[in-house]
Amino acid sequence: SSSSSSAAAAATGPDVSSPAPSSARSTRPTPSLSSFFPSSSASFFPPPSSATAPPPFSAATAAAAAATSKPPPPLPTPSRSSSADTSKIPSQRDRLIPFRNQAARTIQKWWRGWHLYQHRMKLRNLASINKMLCEAMAKFYEFMGTTHGNITHKMYLELNEMAMRVILRCDEVEGLPKELRGLRKHVTARALKFQDECFEAYETSSAKAALLMASRANSSSNTGMDLAKAAAEARRVERRKTRKEKEGEEEKEKEEEEEEGEEEKQEKQEKQEEEEEEEEEAEETTAAAGKTG
Repeated sequence: SSSSSSAAAAATGPDVSSPAPSSARSTRPTPSLSSFFPSSSASFFPPPSSATAPPPFSAATAAAAAATSKPPPPLPTPSRSSSADTSKIPSQRDRLIPFRNQAARTIQKWWRGWHLYQHRMKLRNLASINKMLCEAMAKFYEFMGTTHGNITHKMYLELNEMAMRVILRCDEVEGLPKELRGLRKHVTARALKFQDECFEAYETSSAKAALLMASRANSSSNTGMDLAKAAAEARRVERRKTRKEKEGEEEKEKEEEEEEGEEEKQEKQEKQEEEEEEEEEAEETTAAAGKTG
């Protein structure tokens, strides 16, 4: 029986499934570089740092390494989202709010443009009024430059008349939308401010002229108080002139109105006389017809 088993083992070869003993592995010689490469190529490969060979790998060292190594951490299990997480997700309505707001602004802008386009003629009228005011201001600065800040009474009246025309034309414009009403108010305020500036410039120029005249007349005896009195007197004189001119204009207007009233009265009287004459003629004709009958 022993001879038959040895013969079968020789026929089949060594058993590969059974592991070889560790003593057999440790006694196996390790191949060197000289076995793979010739001696001429040894200069290209430097010798190893340690002359001793690495320790052989055994099953015991593998088991010890497996015991000391930590297992990988477990993967997180998927869980359902809580109510707090769902509340952070914006809804479709919230996402559409910016687009809705932009659309509303665009529609509002188009509507405002169309609304103003309907009142384009009134807008042009306001633009022409503003142009008149700009021309008046340019004339004022021209007068200030040519006279070195000494505006005469005639210049002041001309500028004041131009400002009054602007204010009256602004008052005539009616039926404006809200935007154009604000523009009209702005133009009117600028015209009123322009009037005040003209009056202040005229006052300063008249005071300068009065002081100059007083200093020339009484250069030796006049003091500061006298100069102030002279300036005040000059202002009074100018105011009286303006009042007289205004009163003269009012009287002229009243006379014209009275003349128109008298002409109307005369026309009424003439009409009454003509009607009376026609009535008398009619009575005479009726009386003559009665006599003949």
